[in-house]
Amino acid sequence: MSTSSVTSKGQVTIPNALRQKFQIHPGDKVLFEEKEGVITLVPMNNDIEALAGCLANNTNGQQATLDDMEEAIKTGSAVSWQDDETDDNGRN
Repeated sequence: MSTSSVTSKGQVTIPNALRQKFQIHPGDKVLFEEKEGVITLVPMNNDIEALAGCLANNTNGQQATLDDMEEAIKTGSAVSWQDDETDDNGRN
């Protein structure tokens, strides 16, 4: 098990052994998930096969419905739209 300190800017260094194991490189995206008080960091550089089962609900094994997916898209779009309005998208 490795540890890392949080900087004043909220940054954390991923230990080298884990970066190598999960092939995380500078500029790669990572996803932070919170569930039941635990934060999980997930590398976003996986191939399509690694996504198998990602739509299953881990608490009861039920698959996400089309309505669940559409709601998630709406929520993500709203967040993205709000983010876009807070900057000028490079216009200035």
